[in-house]
Amino acid sequence: VWMLSGLNGSGKSAIFDAVTYALFGYHRGGAQGAADLINKDSDTLVVEFDFLLDGRAYRVKRTLKRDSKGGARGTQQLFRHDEGKWSPVPG
Repeated sequence: VWMLSGLNGSGKSAIFDAVTYALFGYHRGGAQGAADLINKDSDTLVVEFDFLLDGRAYRVKRTLKRDSKGGARGTQQLFRHDEGKWSPVPG
């Protein structure tokens, strides 16, 4: 059992948004409006999340960059840890 606690506005929900966005490409607001996840003082977002699945280590990485039209473009990558290094997962 674990607990995440803190004052209002301290970033608890941001942690869940980051994990959900890293894994699935959406957040509490859904698949649209991902640019809202970018800090108002920045123009890019990078989130990396490491996890185990069936005893194997994986890393998912997503980036998002605001464009000049108010939207955002992003990338997604998935890696598997094999033999001491991270390798891209095909497909």
